[in-house]
Amino acid sequence: MSSPGSALDAAALAALKRAAFAIVDLNLANAGLDDAELASIGVLPAVTHLRLARNRLTDLGVATVAALPALEHLNLYRNAGVTDEALGTVASSGSLQELFVWQTAVTVAGAARLRKLRPALAVDLGATPAP
Repeated sequence: MSSPGSALDAAALAALKRAAFAIVDLNLANAGLDDAELASIGVLPAVTHLRLARNRLTDLGVATVAALPALEHLNLYRNAGVTDEALGTVASSGSLQELFVWQTAVTVAGAARLRKLRPALAVDLGATPAP
């Protein structure tokens, strides 16, 4: 499913929740989501690619998605409320292979700590090279 640039209302969030077991690639970029709305979708057990760029997410929202069992690629670009604190929960995601955190509050030092915990995880800080 793809809805970049479209705000999601309660009906759309409910539809996502009903289809959760069939969703593999989900693009919710610029959908106006906050942490509570993201949590309301529920568990997405099959999702491997999740694009959450340009929303209103914080570390709490990241904790929700970091627990997704099949998640391999997570894009959190331009979610200013995502900080180094979120990286602790990201580190526990055994399936995650690629993380995009440019234009968030994640620091180079935070990314370095994550790389020590998960050396195979690709962390993209945008213009700032990840250690």
